[in-house]
Amino acid sequence: MNKNSSRRASIILGVFMFVVLIAGTIIPLITRNQTTTTQTVDPTTVPTPTYPPVIADYSGISFDKVYLHPTGMYTIPEPTGWQVSAPTSNAGIAQVNMINQTQLSVIDAYVQDAEGPISPEDLDARFTAETILATWSNFRDPIETNRSFENDILTIDFRVGLANGQTYVARQNVWTDGEWIYVVRVVVPENATETLRFLLTNLTGKITPFKQFAAEPFNWNAYYDNVT
Repeated sequence: MNKNSSRRASIILGVFMFVVLIAGTIIPLITRNQTTTTQTVDPTTVPTPTYPPVIADYSGISFDKVYLHPTGMYTIPEPTGWQVSAPTSNAGIAQVNMINQTQLSVIDAYVQDAEGPISPEDLDARFTAETILATWSNFRDPIETNRSFENDILTIDFRVGLANGQTYVARQNVWTDGEWIYVVRVVVPENATETLRFLLTNLTGKITPFKQFAAEPFNWNAYYDNVT
């Protein structure tokens, strides 16, 4: 290789090294100021639970209509706006549900044969927290929030939820005549506690038993005349 070729190779190599040096300095400066565009995914919006407006005027709710359980064992007032749904019974208990679809409210009531003498003071031991919580199979996270005993009535309060995020409150009143046990439980949305109190005030102690059938199984159906 002659001197001219060597000089030309040295120049080319020098220019190449200069370009590499400049590129290593300038390119990071350029890319540092560039905005990287990435696709963002909006989080799924969790719907806020909604409840029906609370009842402001209770004058339209009457308890004059009386419901006779198919077993013939008892009657209970049927409040205006709550419709009877799927009464059930077995050998020792007769139950009825009343539902108000508009208010998202349920009334559960039943009469149970105590199968021996029972006093009001015995009710607390009979209705243990474990026994009561087992009755909330259609709800989630049931919690007993309070329990009290006054005027021979056991009162148990609950807070329960549904899968849609709605929260409900409930109160169960229990009393006895020494032979049969009577239970009324009202479930309402958490914003309708006054409706709960109103219903229980008018239903507690208002179950009328027909003791002439006391010796018969509770799961027998009766045939009766609606007038008499």
